Amino acid sequence: MPESTDLFNEVAIMRDELEEQGAMLDALVRSSGAGQEILDRLSKDDSAARVLLAVDGVRAQGDIADDVGLSEATVSRALNRLAKDYGLVAISHRNASGKVYHRTRLDRALHVSRKLGQ
Repeated sequence: MPESTDLFNEVAIMRDELEEQGAMLDALVRSSGAGQEILDRLSKDDSAARVLLAVDGVRAQGDIADDVGLSEATVSRALNRLAKDYGLVAISHRNASGKVYHRTRLDRALHVSRKLGQ
């Protein structure tokens, strides 16, 4: 059993270190000013902003399209911009309804969704 306890402790130490590194990365990203630039760009891209706020890691593209009142093609293009141009969403998985996206750590670090939702 000592091996199990030692392994558990090592994993806990690694998780703590990873969390600390993530917090430092978040702080660096926030200090870059990129968040305001992204918010400014999304304020001119209503469909992408609406889609970002609807992304929840559960609903597929078609469900999001129904929710925000946009065509599936428009939602697909918006998700593509949000993923590739901004890095705010990523594919979580696929289900019978299509691709399911989640918001990324960059979105959480820059508080983009939170500020858009206000």
